[in-house]
Amino acid sequence: MVGEALLLDGLDDYLSLENTPSMDFMTGDFTLELWINFNFLEGTDQTLINKISDELGPFPNDRAYLLEFDPPQIGNNFISCLRFLVRDTFPNQNDLCVEAPLISGHWYHLAAVRAGNTSSLYLDGDLLGSQTQGENLNTGSGGMAAIGKLAVSPARYVSGLMDEIGIYARALQPSEIQAIYQAGTSGKCRPPEPPREPHFHRGDPNGDGGSNVADAVYLLIFLFVQGEAPACLNAADSNDDGEVDIADCLHLLYFLFLQGPPPPMPGPSPQSCGLDTTPPDDLGCSKYSGC
Repeated sequence: MVGEALLLDGLDDYLSLENTPSMDFMTGDFTLELWINFNFLEGTDQTLINKISDELGPFPNDRAYLLEFDPPQIGNNFISCLRFLVRDTFPNQNDLCVEAPLISGHWYHLAAVRAGNTSSLYLDGDLLGSQTQGENLNTGSGGMAAIGKLAVSPARYVSGLMDEIGIYARALQPSEIQAIYQAGTSGKCRPPEPPREPHFHRGDPNGDGGSNVADAVYLLIFLFVQGEAPACLNAADSNDDGEVDIADCLHLLYFLFLQGPPPPMPGPSPQSCGLDTTPPDDLGCSKYSGC
């Protein structure tokens, strides 16, 4: 969905999460959200995220939270549903199951929000359903967590692609969930864009916007008297050979006084500023103020 995704085969693939206090929400609010593309939706439950604490007793009194897809079966009135379970004990839990007629081979954004005693499920940025149930539910601490199956047993494996998985120690607002969905393939975890080099005029090593004898002098001082280096080496590469040397001074002087060929594009004013479009070199242009 956004760059690479987690591919799960539905047989034995899953991601085990190291126990961390940052996932121990206990009585606090939290949000689970992700993008999912199922390979198939028939036959078995598929657990997306599951955390089970090591407090209290075994099932059904294990403190836990869980987000999964359940196909039609007796326990959910024979409907396909998204299930969000927040459990303290079996008598004190919020087990929300909302009809969701998903199809395989399609990307969906899912979000599950626990806010106090209210659980809510969102599909593609819109509220799918909510339920208020239980009292001061405590999902516990410690234990085990997994993405793509049940945390403590080899069952309910996910078959498909999962991406952009987010776990938050607060209840995201509906507007935040909608914004994540609307971001789509841009993602919320975008890598930083590489720095963009400025546009420049070739043949202007001093960066004043013009090409004249002062540029040739500036370049000679840089090359032979340890003068200040041009901030835009591409602009100083007057003959565009990928190097800054005496040949650039001669090329510029020949152009200025003997009607020689002008520096290649993006050439001197009145030509427009531009980027270096010739085969890449190592010169670069960190700063240019002449455009």
